[in-house]
Amino acid sequence: MLPTLEFDLKTGKLTGSTGWSKLKGDIRANADQLTIDPKTNPRPANPFETSFVDALRQVSLFRVSQNRLTLLVDGQYVMTLRRT
Repeated sequence: MLPTLEFDLKTGKLTGSTGWSKLKGDIRANADQLTIDPKTNPRPANPFETSFVDALRQVSLFRVSQNRLTLLVDGQYVMTLRRT
């Protein structure tokens, strides 16, 4: 399964899945800055899940273009999400 993320900027909530576990948390956006505080099971299912959640925690900037959301850490692209 692929990871999924849903952002509700009005309430500041994040929901979705890592592909194995449900994901929820908090999200804040201001201009192009983004802070994500994901919460998942205390024991990740595998190394991908651990890396995915860790990357979300480190996100500081975002870009939106052509139905894609690109997340950046320290100015470096870490993942691009496609709208479904």
